[in-house]
Amino acid sequence: MKNKHFIRIVSIIVLTFFAWTFGGIFDIAYAVEVKKKMKNIVVDKGSKAANKKTVKPKDSTNSQSNAKKLSNILEDIESILDTTESDNTTLKTKIKGKKNELTDLDKEIKKEFKETEKALKEAGLSHEILNRHSDFVKKYEDNYNEVVADITEIENAASSNELQAAVDKTKKKLDAVKPAKHEISLDPNKLPHRAVEETDVQYEEITENKDKTLNSKGKKDSASILKSSPPADDDLAETIEVKFTQLIKDKAAELEHNPVKIYNWVRNNVEYVPTYGSIQGADYCLQTMQCNAFDTASLLIALLRTSGIHARYMFGTIEIPIEKIMNWVGGFTDAKAALSLIASGGIPVTGLVEGGQVKAVRMEQVWVEAWVDFIPSMGTQHKKGDTWIRLDPSFKQYEYKAGIDLSEAVPFDAEGLINNLVSSATINEEEGWATNVDQDTIKYAGTNYYAQKVNYLNKYYPNPTVKDIFGSKKIIKHNFNIFMATLPYKTRNITVSYNKLPDSMRYKIKFTVESNDIVDKLNISYSLPEIAAKKITLSYTPATSEDEEVIKSYLPKIHSDGTAIDASELPISLPSYLINVKSELRINGQIVASGDSVPIGTAETFYMTFIDPVRGKDIVSNIIQAGEYFGIDVNISGFSVEQITNIKTKLEKTKIKMELNNFTNLTNDDVLGDLLYTIATVYNIVINGYDSIDANVLNVISIKLPSEAIFKTSLTTDNYYGIPVSVSSSGLTMDVDRNLSIIKALDGNNEKKIKFLSISGISLSVFEQKIPEAMLSTGNNINSGISAVGAIQIANSQGIPIYTITKENIDITLPQLQLDATTVNEIKNFVYAGNEVTVSKTEISYNDWTGCGYIVIDPITGTGAYLISGGENGARFLKNFISIYGNLWNIEASEHLKEAFKELYVGIYGSIILYLFFLIQDFCYSLLIAINVYSQKPTYLLCNIASGLAYAVTLIGFVLAVESKLGISILLTAAKKTSSILSGILITGGAVTLSTVASPFDPYELCSTDGIIYPNYDFW
Repeated sequence: MKNKHFIRIVSIIVLTFFAWTFGGIFDIAYAVEVKKKMKNIVVDKGSKAANKKTVKPKDSTNSQSNAKKLSNILEDIESILDTTESDNTTLKTKIKGKKNELTDLDKEIKKEFKETEKALKEAGLSHEILNRHSDFVKKYEDNYNEVVADITEIENAASSNELQAAVDKTKKKLDAVKPAKHEISLDPNKLPHRAVEETDVQYEEITENKDKTLNSKGKKDSASILKSSPPADDDLAETIEVKFTQLIKDKAAELEHNPVKIYNWVRNNVEYVPTYGSIQGADYCLQTMQCNAFDTASLLIALLRTSGIHARYMFGTIEIPIEKIMNWVGGFTDAKAALSLIASGGIPVTGLVEGGQVKAVRMEQVWVEAWVDFIPSMGTQHKKGDTWIRLDPSFKQYEYKAGIDLSEAVPFDAEGLINNLVSSATINEEEGWATNVDQDTIKYAGTNYYAQKVNYLNKYYPNPTVKDIFGSKKIIKHNFNIFMATLPYKTRNITVSYNKLPDSMRYKIKFTVESNDIVDKLNISYSLPEIAAKKITLSYTPATSEDEEVIKSYLPKIHSDGTAIDASELPISLPSYLINVKSELRINGQIVASGDSVPIGTAETFYMTFIDPVRGKDIVSNIIQAGEYFGIDVNISGFSVEQITNIKTKLEKTKIKMELNNFTNLTNDDVLGDLLYTIATVYNIVINGYDSIDANVLNVISIKLPSEAIFKTSLTTDNYYGIPVSVSSSGLTMDVDRNLSIIKALDGNNEKKIKFLSISGISLSVFEQKIPEAMLSTGNNINSGISAVGAIQIANSQGIPIYTITKENIDITLPQLQLDATTVNEIKNFVYAGNEVTVSKTEISYNDWTGCGYIVIDPITGTGAYLISGGENGARFLKNFISIYGNLWNIEASEHLKEAFKELYVGIYGSIILYLFFLIQDFCYSLLIAINVYSQKPTYLLCNIASGLAYAVTLIGFVLAVESKLGISILLTAAKKTSSILSGILITGGAVTLSTVASPFDPYELCSTDGIIYPNYDFW
């Protein structure tokens, strides 16, 4: 057996390779299959666009090429000056040659300036714009003249001392005219993909004369009837959390506005999440049905208030026997782990110990007081309230049923596979790298293991249901006929009541954009219930009408033959020094905050500050380019079908309007903003689903805390002597800088938490690439992307050495890396902070992208970052989604370009709506869940040195014989009965083919009338 360290390298390579290829319905094969059956759904205009000649803008294309030439010349000069020449004559000769190149290029650039000035005058642009051009030309000339003068001093230097002084002066000037580097390095001690830090639990010993009531199995509170303190008008009012939305009104009406029925429904249907503070609010809690005590209380209060029943929040300290706590918070078998989960959720908690064992728990809790008709109706009807009744809809018990566990019945020989891979891979133990891990060996092992599982299931489980496969968690329901006048636990202390929650108990987020010395350029805060499930976009718009006129002057003219302008004719770049823009933050399409005017392409800093009522502030910061467009999804405790349905409806309405050439009140945010936000949202939904499956497999609890995902257009700025001259589109980027969870193993085994974080991190990276690729690929136009996992897989396939760098081997391995200095320095910082970094020796070239991907893992905690060159914790997409003009598109001002944007939108709409369809339909994603077997729990423990690899292989064997063994009618019934379990779990497993051909743009007909879809297991 090879050294364990190198085995581990092989394991990581295989895991990244497998995660890269395992894409379920996001696989290319699936896209091809769908294309065959959905010719009318996906509008393929790509070939037409590709064959058209691109109309070049007046000066920006030349600016791009000239800027690159200038940059290369200046870099060459700097390199010459940094090199010690054998004699001064050689240095002067080389420098003179570069000065001649500068002089020749200067002629081209000045010619370009004259052409631009002429075009601006012909377009009738204002003096303000012409002055901007003149000012830029002067700045360029000043810098050019200074650099040439410095070089001339080198040529004329009469002595070595004069020469050295001239060289130093020139180098100082070259440093001054370099474009400023705008990068924010990740904090190596706070990686994006992480769990909240362990929180200490307080323990208190139960003495002989203290708390003896605990032995009576938790004495119930008998002081729940309060006739004092009559209600106020505010006890019927709407608040930030308590909104009388249509969903709330409809549910209250469905429950006949009956207080007992309302309480029973909330108590019997909403799953408890042990976190602290207002996160979702009533409406979103009703959508997700998985809520903490604050949000569950808000939901009950909203349903009561909209029914005319006064209600308010009540806070206090409660005491519950440990066995009930362990059941309530997730089915724990370890008492201390259950308490640790509660504490990590931010809830003040104390374990009460007797004889060395935790017997009960004392914790802070929020419940509801309702002013109901208690005498004589006991709450069964509501005419006029007379008594405050305490109600806690969040506290309940569950019935847990284990799923099928094949890990012992069908063991997997992970160590044998490791040996086979090590023997065939290329491994250099001295230098500490491996490559050429054989993918066919992995595929064979996975196929064989899958067959073993299917045979076992055929024999022992001929008709498995979803519950059989995954296990189930069901609320033990109690349908009270009257209010019981007691809380279901002992209250130790009642502190305060509120008719609205104080701001200090709210989870909030602040959005800020800053530029240079401007402190509050754009700054606005929201509590999370205010933005739950809402579209958030950050974009830029021309600062003035004059800036808009500049943009128009760069647009193609209307065709004389009346044909529509194609998207490919739009300018690929715009002059940054002529156009000023301002930032705009929108919530559901409405501008809520605006910034100041800056030149397009200006580097700014975008902050998202998450404000936790317990932990305080966590700031996510990114350097952005003015003019980029951002779709932002704040991941708030899962997702809802309602949210996805609303997105689908909005996209459908926009498509219909565009097809009818009805552009009235249609904005860029309805087109580009919706598409970017939708992809970010679907990404969060899918990783939430994968996390749910992985947590189930590992027997851990994973609770998502507020996180974020950004999908954005990216810009590249070109410079003349450090001054931005033009800006162009450089593709799309997925960036996830905060993916935060609470993670605890049910049995208290911390190793499971670490493994879960490592596994879910791989999924996070894979889907940063897979989801946008699939959703933006239309017809023959496959949108290619690159992620950290994908880059490492490509490096392995090309035989490039892959290193896993640790503190122990960094002195040996770091000098071997042939990467840019910034990446190497970041890797060094990560490793010195105690992390391990997996990276290829050299950069890879993939389509038009050159760079590397690297994975950063903290081996102690499992937290990680999945980076590509440039510092993005995400994926870069290489195909330009839309020209730079598309970011600034004003439909009303661009009548003649509507066809180009209609072509773009309708073409992409088909593939996006297909994925939304799968997310919406219970039976579709339930079946896809069932394709994956709960049984891989956790066979990778068989081989400690190959945990990642074995997990990857067991995923291959994850597939059930669903097609022949799982009846669709049984599945549909199970899906409905277990909707709370399945709500966050979706789209996983082999590629899916569809049983019927859909009519154009109607994904709801993709499944036949009996709801059957057929899985295709040959997803290789």
